[in-house]
Amino acid sequence: MRKILLATLIFAVVGVMAQEKSLQQLGGVYYAYPIESGVAMPDIQPVPDGYVAFYISHYGRHGSRWLPSDERYRWVNNQFANQKNLTDLGESVRKRLSLIWKNAKGHGGRLTPLGGRQHRGIAQRMFQRFPHLFTAEAHLTAHSSTVGRCRSSMLNFLSELQAQNPSLDILPVTCEEDMAWIAYTSPEEKALESRTHVPLTVSTDRFVKTLFIDPSKVENPERLFTELHTIASDIQDVELDVSLYDIFTREEMEAVYAMNNERMTICNGDESLNGGIPARSAVSLWRRIEADADAAITRGGVGADLRFGHDTNLYRLLTLMGVDTGGMGMDEILPMAANLQMVFYRNVAGDILVQLLHNEKSLGFRNWEELKQQVSEHICSLE
Repeated sequence: MRKILLATLIFAVVGVMAQEKSLQQLGGVYYAYPIESGVAMPDIQPVPDGYVAFYISHYGRHGSRWLPSDERYRWVNNQFANQKNLTDLGESVRKRLSLIWKNAKGHGGRLTPLGGRQHRGIAQRMFQRFPHLFTAEAHLTAHSSTVGRCRSSMLNFLSELQAQNPSLDILPVTCEEDMAWIAYTSPEEKALESRTHVPLTVSTDRFVKTLFIDPSKVENPERLFTELHTIASDIQDVELDVSLYDIFTREEMEAVYAMNNERMTICNGDESLNGGIPARSAVSLWRRIEADADAAITRGGVGADLRFGHDTNLYRLLTLMGVDTGGMGMDEILPMAANLQMVFYRNVAGDILVQLLHNEKSLGFRNWEELKQQVSEHICSLE
């Protein structure tokens, strides 16, 4: 009963949020990064007197991409192969899917041109805010997940930094050994993901009947419904001049958004139903971040450690760190190119403050030693 009541509450809260969202935002994790290149930077909190930035610890999700695999497009297209069973709208959708497939074929899982621009924009704004951290003498590192879209995101990011300062020499590192921390998913996390099923709260009957003359011939109506929602949402990431939003009602779009939000929260967020599993899965990433930061403090000088991975790993890191994402949807927490920047400041006495920037928006300052202690205590409570 407790699980049912909690799920109902989550849906109610997300339902209220969804009413204020654009159709693009209802794509959740497919929402394109909302800060475009060349626009004004979001304001961050003023630096306390006497403190100067000397180091950035960064973790970024890859930028906009096509769907994870070509096979997902193929499966959807196959559902429209029997043209004799298509309504006029169904035939229109079939033709639009053909255009979408022409654009996507062979690109499943890859970074789109927009995804590259997103990371170049983030890098440009980081440089503009903290140019003194990106000098020829700075200690700079860059690591990515072995997944191609993450490496491509890293290379775009570094390319922009080097365009801002050609004297920079940053070696991009992508190796299997790093996967144990940069994109780790524990066995218990995989099991949690496997057993977590969030029901869809709307019927697919209306949807299927508008597309197919005989809906009984549709292989898997709910899968088709949610996959078309994904393809419709991803169009913003591939910048294609076509739309599928007209085949959904607002209620249907919001229902998929709510379902995806709840599943992501259960599998990766601060949720009592998951028993701390996601936070435990982020421990190796946090320990790398902590060790690199402490090394930067000891080393002196300026620099940055830049890391490029995935949405789930970033979400679990935020959960472990105790970052409050309550009341936020995945479009706010984990849009394409989502990122966490930890900007370190010191004063002449050697005190260290950290300003957390989530998607370039300030979450305020924390004392570094206190933040480490808080996360350490959280880790101990999970053991």
